[in-house]
Amino acid sequence: MAKDFSTLSEPGWHAQPSLASTEDALWVAWTTFDPVSSSARIRLGRCVDGGIVPGEDVNIETGFALETSLIPDGTGGLWVLWVAAPTFAVEAVHYNPGTGVLSSPQTLSDRGLRCRNMALATLPEVGTWLLWEAWASDAHCRVAGTFLNDSGDWGTATPLTAPDRQAYWPTGTLQANGTLWIATSSPNPDRTGFDCILTCRTPGQEDAPNFCLNRAICGSFHLYPRIETAPDDSVWITWSVTTDQDYYALAGRGGNSEFCYLQDPASRARRSILWNVSVPIVRKVQIDGPILRMWQPEGTHPEDMRMAIGHLHHPDLLFSQKGELLLLARRLAGKRRCFETVVTRPVENSWSLPEAVAGADAPGALHITPVVSCRDQRSGRLVVASVSHSRAEEGHRSHRPEATSSLVVAWVDASTPNREPSSLQYVGPLAPMERLAREPSPAICRDTPCVGNLHIHTDLSRCRWETQQSLDLNYRWAMDLLGQDFTALTDHAEGLSAYQWERNRALANFYNFPGAHVALLAYEWVTASRTEEPCDGHVNVIFRSDEGQPFGSDEARSSSIERLWQCLEPGHALAIPHHTATFPFRREWTKRNDAFQRVLEIFQDRRGSYEHDGAPIAPGVACPEQMQEHRVAGGFALDALEQGHRIGFCSGGDHMGLSMTGIPTNMLTREALFDALYARHCYGTTHPDIRLHVTCLDAATAEPLGVMGDEIAIEAEKDVHIRAVVGGRHAVSEIALVGPGPVEDTQYPCTNETTATFVLRGPGAGETTWRYVRIMRNDGGAAWTSPIWLTGR
Repeated sequence: MAKDFSTLSEPGWHAQPSLASTEDALWVAWTTFDPVSSSARIRLGRCVDGGIVPGEDVNIETGFALETSLIPDGTGGLWVLWVAAPTFAVEAVHYNPGTGVLSSPQTLSDRGLRCRNMALATLPEVGTWLLWEAWASDAHCRVAGTFLNDSGDWGTATPLTAPDRQAYWPTGTLQANGTLWIATSSPNPDRTGFDCILTCRTPGQEDAPNFCLNRAICGSFHLYPRIETAPDDSVWITWSVTTDQDYYALAGRGGNSEFCYLQDPASRARRSILWNVSVPIVRKVQIDGPILRMWQPEGTHPEDMRMAIGHLHHPDLLFSQKGELLLLARRLAGKRRCFETVVTRPVENSWSLPEAVAGADAPGALHITPVVSCRDQRSGRLVVASVSHSRAEEGHRSHRPEATSSLVVAWVDASTPNREPSSLQYVGPLAPMERLAREPSPAICRDTPCVGNLHIHTDLSRCRWETQQSLDLNYRWAMDLLGQDFTALTDHAEGLSAYQWERNRALANFYNFPGAHVALLAYEWVTASRTEEPCDGHVNVIFRSDEGQPFGSDEARSSSIERLWQCLEPGHALAIPHHTATFPFRREWTKRNDAFQRVLEIFQDRRGSYEHDGAPIAPGVACPEQMQEHRVAGGFALDALEQGHRIGFCSGGDHMGLSMTGIPTNMLTREALFDALYARHCYGTTHPDIRLHVTCLDAATAEPLGVMGDEIAIEAEKDVHIRAVVGGRHAVSEIALVGPGPVEDTQYPCTNETTATFVLRGPGAGETTWRYVRIMRNDGGAAWTSPIWLTGR
């Protein structure tokens, strides 16, 4: 009896599978990563009883393959397609199984554009469209595609979506009359979430306008659409929507996600995808309109009823050989905390309880990846492919040389569905979110501060793993919803395989658009101590370029902060401490390194302010008891300054968030941002619209002596002016000049745009003092500038 799944038993790191079926075989393509050369090559194999037999290698001599795709040519041959760094072009070769001949690679996409997320729209009697995201140098993204004609040649790449909106995660399907339907996710006009957008193009007719499928559910996250044509030529679509149900409350983890994760309502709403349950929506497209409705019978349920079948990601629609509708999705698999592929189907005006596809994800997948599926032409059965990780159950310790991943291909059993229906309930939309005023500038030279988040985790970290999102979504969330100028994704080095790091590096280069958005290569290094023993805490390592390697605390060479510093290259990396006074991740300030420890994270959405012991968690909000008991005296920013550290201030989100770092540089490039951070020319802010700059002036001549972060030598006991210029959308209630001990001078301007000047008597000969500016706003916003150090001579 044939097995219901096939696996690739070779050791190594295998990823990015794709499937295709011909009359002779079921084929799978995937990438195999070589940690020695840091390269990923594409491989091609046949699925046989119980295994995958590797065949020809599609050798990519340069770059790192990010994704693969397979297309049967109708004559038993295959097109193998991929996108690889550093060019990010769509490349293709033809493979003839009979002769084993591979054609020379050809580029299908327009040169100068970066491509991601290929998708196929295939109907045997019509042909095949290949779709992809096409990104211009200003970070604008449209869907482009090319048609595979009857002679087996690819047409010219053509833009397929209107230029007025970003178009992400394309999916397509064809009807018998040649109509191409395309669905995408797109940031909504208010930048408060993502819409699901549908359009179509019929031969000989004008393209249909964009149609928003979620008009009744604005202000939420509608992601990862999949569209499919049924055997009766009807068109069906599914996508994932973030509800207002708190995943952690439902799962019983800490009551709900408000425990410890404290943030203002604006930050909370924009991070809903990080906390709340995601479920699929399924709709059928009515051709005359297009008018769309839910699959459920009209009048039975509210318009936007969703299936209460659990926390599911990346839904996919398939039709069995008998025309039965099946919904596949990715689900977190209980105690294993690994993702598996599940299947459900319509049952009695509801949906069956999801069932795991046998063998699809054993022992489990660490990441939320899309469902990969096709129909086996020989048997008519439906097939899914996935990746399983050898050490998934070990969480952060899933990397290092012994970690491997395997490829699994499983057949979906469509004949014996679970007939027990799941319950249906109405899940209301999220509350509307306030629109941010800031938007990215297309010019490299800037006349306003650049703001961004230097501390974001993705699904490569397992700290909030159930709801953390992919590298792609985190970048797009930062660029589109928050208008960030720069982003650093800081996944834990202790949980990164060599493959994951190279993928991280490749995508950092993909999303690095100088002048529009800068992606900084980064990771987080972590230690903890639940005793009184000294602890080195957590630091984010930020690189100046795309060259750098992750060093984890579980490696002997980087097991302490001193050893980590020895692994880093001066002038090329920064090591930024954060939540420095939180048990058990506290930071001891007895260790100092001015080459790498240039700034610290004074505030984060995750845990609040670390300015000083007793500081409010946020302006006007006292630190709650459950967090106060985890605060450790001696680890705050003021403690570091009073112990002589020359360290500036930044701010971050930890897990998304509004808290950011402001950098008043006039160049939006990796090098300029890094150099400004190194010079401590930066400030931490709870809200991205806060603009803040501090200058030190000669009191007598008004000559500029330096800016925030500078070390300035002045004549002994000479008077200087500390001038703070503040701007933003809300009135500033307080501007304070903070120094050693009880020294603090405060002004109360109560206006949006203001300048405050403080008079300061300089230190005596051979003495040094420091000052920084803290502002508070009426809306609860706050910001802290890096200190200025004054030394008398």
